[in-house]
Order: sequence, then structure tokens, then C-alpha cells
Amino acid sequence: MTHPKLRKLHGLLQKALEVELFTIPPYLTALYSIDEGANRASVEILQSVVMEEMLHAALVSNIMNAVGAAPQVQGASGTGKPRRVNYPAQAPHVARPLVIGLLPFSEKAVKGFAEIELPEDRTRWTTGAGFYSIGQLYDRIRNLMIAVTDELGADQVFTGAPRLQLFAKDYYLWRGGELMLVSGLDSALAAIDEIAQQGEGRLHSNLTGDEARFGQPKEVAHYYRFNQILERRFYDRDDDVRRPTGPRLIVDWKAVRPVGALNPKTKLARPPGVVAVLDAFTASYDELLTALHEAFNGKKAQLMAAVPLMQRLKIQAIEVMRIDIGGGRTCPPPFWFMKS
Repeated sequence: MTHPKLRKLHGLLQKALEVELFTIPPYLTALYSIDEGANRASVEILQSVVMEEMLHAALVSNIMNAVGAAPQVQGASGTGKPRRVNYPAQAPHVARPLVIGLLPFSEKAVKGFAEIELPEDRTRWTTGAGFYSIGQLYDRIRNLMIAVTDELGADQVFTGAPRLQLFAKDYYLWRGGELMLVSGLDSALAAIDEIAQQGEGRLHSNLTGDEARFGQPKEVAHYYRFNQILERRFYDRDDDVRRPTGPRLIVDWKAVRPVGALNPKTKLARPPGVVAVLDAFTASYDELLTALHEAFNGKKAQLMAAVPLMQRLKIQAIEVMRIDIGGGRTCPPPFWFMKS
């Protein structure tokens, strides 16, 4: 019988995994909607954030495997298993209203992304079941990790097989941060801190701290990267958090595919080829989630297999974005996410 506090820790870590994976489809939709060759700085920002969200998901899976939890990426029958949820949707496990859809690159989309990655502000944290921000979720995980280790002892908490840990060599696309192995309390806390700081950052600093940790150039956290797009300026090395004052960041909101919101109740026109395009995208995305699920649960070769799947998914997503849904709008890629 799993100790109640350890079971609670497993549940919080699963929630963290779901939050990290929830962010990727909206970011990808905005990224893939940008016209070829346009908005290059914004493309680079979106790409960097997506890759770091993938890193965060892998770090969470390492923590889960270290403490004897099984990461769940796929939906399955039975209680406690994630279920498929379509966008637009409330961000999972977030207590404040935060509905995120699959939007083209736009001011509205980027403002939503910044809301997902709000910086740490403990004055607004909730006391109930949900969380005000990603930072609060990881703070609860951190505190519970310490408490359960103090109570039960590291030998009773960190029981996972080392073979389940993902190494940096298992996936070559990490940029920024480090895919660290988790074997005990210190490495688990280091992984949690990396995720929290690289994502939302701190209320009084736009930096991630990777310069001191890994010898990398100073890089702003995700919230502040999105703010650069909205403010149309990069943060200078020593800027405070209020407003970037560095070089201009050129943004062209019009150089974007006219992706619209697809009403589930509206029947999509079905000219020849449309069904095949949508079905191909759905099959590739399902295959990608399956590969991630297997990689996070010991079949590490599947993480490398996910790379060409992501490349194929991009091509198919752009093809979906050419489907006319009326009113001068085109179809968003039919992503979904899993939520327990």
C-alpha cells in the first residue's frame, strides 16, 4: 500500500506533466500559422519555448520514475487515467479562469501564452485544490517532496529503477537547461527549480539562472520571452521586469495564415482530400503521444523516434491550416491534451 503522502506526490507530479504537455499544442499552432520567412524573431522564441516545454515534460518524467510513479501521457480506461480533452479548454489544474484555444499567431494568442507562464507571485497563490500559477504547483511539489522524504526516508521515496531515467543523449534537441538525472532529493529539487525558473521565472527577475548553472548565456524566462513579442523589444541584459529596452523586435501580425476557431457543432465541408488530411494529422499526433508515453516509461529509443514524428506533424498541421472553414478562415490543427 502506497503511503498517502507519497500517493499525493505522485498525483501532483502527474498534474505537472499534464500542464507542461497542455501548453505545447497552442504554442505549435501559433508557430505553424506564421508565413514562411516572416516574424523570424517570434518564430525563434516560440520554437525555444516549445523545446523547453518538452524538456520540462522529460524532467517531470524523470522525477516521477525516481519516486516510483508511472508517467501517463495516453488516455486509458479505468479510474485515475488521463482522458482526452479538446481545445479551447481551461488550463488543467489552474484555479483562475484561463481558457486557451488553438489560435494563429496574434496579440490575443501571445497574451494567453504569457498568462500561462505568469511569474511567481506568492501574494496571489491559492489555498484550495487548484493552483494560481505553474510556480505554485511546483512549489507544492517541492515542499511535499521534502516533507515525505523527511518522514519516510529517501530509501522509501526514491524507489524507481535507474534504467527508466532519460539521459541528455536520448534526445538531441534540448536547448537551454539540462536533462538531469534524478536519483534522490537533491537532484529532484534541482530539476523542479530548473522547470519553474525557466518557465515563469521570478517576479523581480526576467532571467532563468541558466548562466550560473550550466554556463549558458543569460536567457529570459518564458513569460518574459512572450512579453518581448508584445512589447516588440528584446530585454537588455540588465533590464528590470517592467519593460524591455533592448533592440527592436519586428512583429507583423498580418503575415499569418488566417486560422479560425473551429466550432465542434459546425459540420466541416468535406471536399475530396479533407478527411484524409485531418485523419493523417490525428494519426501522427496520436503516434507522437504514444512515443512520448513509451519513452517516459522506459522505452527510451522512442524519444528519438519522436523527432521525425514532430517534423511530419508540422507538415500536416500546415496542410490542415489550408482547409477553408468559411468566413475567410482556415482550419486549426485538431490537437487535444490529456487530463486526469
